[in-house]
Amino acid sequence: MDRISQELLTGRLLVRAWKIIGRDTRTDLLADQLDELCFHGLRLRDLDVGWRFIINAANTGVGVRFGFERYVLGHEGG
Repeated sequence: MDRISQELLTGRLLVRAWKIIGRDTRTDLLADQLDELCFHGLRLRDLDVGWRFIINAANTGVGVRFGFERYVLGHEGG
């Protein structure tokens, strides 16, 4: 986490901020940098089954967390 915080947020994103002019968004830029630092082109399906990933989002319409993992899709609460 220290490496990602220091390298990605303080340096890489600021240096590459000009790339969001045009079709790319800040989210695209962040995704590209995380891929370059951590995943090197791997897709989630390519990760070893020992890797656990949890991706969360918020449904602002109903105020519920929505997330998914390798074998779990859905939300909690509500």
